[in-house]
Amino acid sequence: MSNVNSLDYLINQQYRRPNNLSARILLHQRYGTGAGNWYDFVLKQLCLKPEERLFAMGEGNGMQWRSGFAPGAQRNELFLSDLSLGMISEAALELNECSGVLCLCCDAQSAPFEAGQFDAVTAHHMLYHVPDPDKAIAEAVRLLKPTGRFLAATNGVGHMDGLSKLLIAFAPEDESCYRYSDSFTLEDGLVRLRRHFKVVERVDYLDDLWVTDASDLANYVFSMSATDGTISEIRRNELAAFFQSMIDKEGGIFIAKSTGILIGREPIS
Repeated sequence: MSNVNSLDYLINQQYRRPNNLSARILLHQRYGTGAGNWYDFVLKQLCLKPEERLFAMGEGNGMQWRSGFAPGAQRNELFLSDLSLGMISEAALELNECSGVLCLCCDAQSAPFEAGQFDAVTAHHMLYHVPDPDKAIAEAVRLLKPTGRFLAATNGVGHMDGLSKLLIAFAPEDESCYRYSDSFTLEDGLVRLRRHFKVVERVDYLDDLWVTDASDLANYVFSMSATDGTISEIRRNELAAFFQSMIDKEGGIFIAKSTGILIGREPIS
């Protein structure tokens, strides 16, 4: 059974420390085939104007804000939140010299702010972890000004299916565990956002993976909640060898991705 929506598992195991997320970020950064950088893509869609205030739900370790954006220069106020104290503590440590940035540990479904305080609210690659995504989206609506906007990054149907098929070939006894979460996809999320915003837009990020290092891919696999408790850690070297045999034959492993951002404007209060 997947742990993707278990808050106890997410806080105390999967995201207790930034290690798992860092392994996944590394794979996408090193082996992505897209023309641009993901973080630049997010900033372009966010289009944060000077003096605007932003609240980030499930911000993790704050990688989005570590380079390429200077909130102090634009006099923005960024409130970065995460339910995991370990994750948001690293964000606070890395961003402690950035003026205008405040990190806080809180539930995305119940933020400690009065209504109508923010120009933008983000929820990037996290709503599939929330037990009730609609409740979190409704909280974003509550936090937004009438002219505000909501951005949610997520994956589409079929995202990383190539990796799931490889894992099924490696350990078919755990086949049902390897699929990515479909509790909040680009397709489903578009429908959900239309319940809360008058204007909704989907912007896809064109990118796939061409992986040439078996160890990096094995590390990625063992960082996933889908494989936690299914493929034993003692099989890590065996899995890496399995990947290496494919890399030796083909030169690399191609894995198709589907990811992007949903943007909601004109919140329905």
